[in-house]
Order: sequence, then structure tokens, then C-alpha cells
Amino acid sequence: MSHDVTVPASGESVTSANVARWHKSHGDAVSKGDVLVTLETDKVSNELEADADGTLEILVNEGEEVDIGTVIARISDDAGKTQEKNEPEPSDQPDQPDQPDQSDQPDQPAPPATGDAIDLVVPPSGESVTSANISKWHRKDGDTVAKGEILVTLETDKVSNELESPAAGTLEILVAEGEEVAIGSVIAKVAPGASGNDPGAAPKEEPNGTPTSVGPDAPKEPAPPPPPQKTQ
Repeated sequence: MSHDVTVPASGESVTSANVARWHKSHGDAVSKGDVLVTLETDKVSNELEADADGTLEILVNEGEEVDIGTVIARISDDAGKTQEKNEPEPSDQPDQPDQPDQSDQPDQPAPPATGDAIDLVVPPSGESVTSANISKWHRKDGDTVAKGEILVTLETDKVSNELESPAAGTLEILVAEGEEVAIGSVIAKVAPGASGNDPGAAPKEEPNGTPTSVGPDAPKEPAPPPPPQKTQ
């Protein structure tokens, strides 16, 4: 259930009012009697109070002119919703047999990380900054990168900013160096995968599959037996 907050009449000749100031924010919990908003007309300044407890939903912003009787906010009664959430929902499913306690089960290996690519977005750098320049890519398109690795340097009229990789994976560059892009633009994607700082390659093997060993402790192969002597 919700309660409307309406602009009250302030005189026969007053047909509108200005929403001068909200004393509460959108989504705030309010109590009955709390001052919610100050309204101003040509003749008077009026403060409206909450007529019930609940959550405030603001419909008209400060500075707007509205007609008398206009609904400028609502107060939602959360008590009924809370009660509904706490009540168990009836189930038509038959009773399921008790499941074994998973706490005593051995830990299962986590599945490999998969998912959608993560966007690399140009962050805001100030109220007056609306765009940035792609100054330099520190990695190439298709490179494997590690989480936290510096990927690109951005430059604006005020600051120079370096963006790090949000995850380990493969880099897909969408905007080339020297391009000017708006704040919030997606300039690259990181597809989750290899970490980018994997250890080096395994030791090389000989053609017969035996790893090469070098050093004094390397095993020596026995010498072949001498050929048999011919009798005269």
C-alpha cells in the first residue's frame, strides 16, 4: 500500500506551487510526521509532512513548478511486503529425500573460469571532462594479459590515466591509439582465460622422448660388448 504526497491548495487565486526543497532523498525511510518537502507559492511557503511510515519515492525534482493537487511523491508501506517475504511459500512438490551432508564430502576441484568478456571502459576524470585520448596501448591485440597489468594510457585536458586489466585473459582492442573517445566508452575487452604470467615452457626433449640432461650427475650408458674373436 502507498500514500500519495500531493500539493495542497493555498488560496483561491493560487493554481501552482514550486518544489523548493526536498528534506529527504529518494528511497529514504521516513516516519509519520517527518518534514518531507518545502513548497513555495506567490503568497506562502508550506512544508509537507509524511502521513505514514514507509519508503519515500520522489516523483518531482526540486525547482519544478507543479499544479495544485499534483502527486509529487509516494510513501510505500514496507510492512506488508516484509510480512509477505517472511511467510513461506506453499510448495506443490513432493517431499524430497534428505540429501547427504556436503560438509563431510571431499572438496571438488573448481571448474575452469569461463564467461563473457569483461569491458574496459574509459573512467570519468572530472565534471568538465567529457572525452579522453588513447595515448598508448602497452599490450597488443590478442595478447594474453594478467589481472592488474597496465593495458593503456589515457590523456585528457587535465590528467593522464593508466588503466589496468580487470581480469586475466586475452586482450581484444576495439579503439586504436590516437583516437578520441567519450567518457564511458568501451575501448577493449578481456576474455577470461590464461593468466598471462604462466611459467615458461617445459624442458625440451630429445627425439626419442628422453629429457636432455647435462652435468656430472647425468647417468652414463654402458659401453657395448667387444665383437667375438675369429679363430684361425
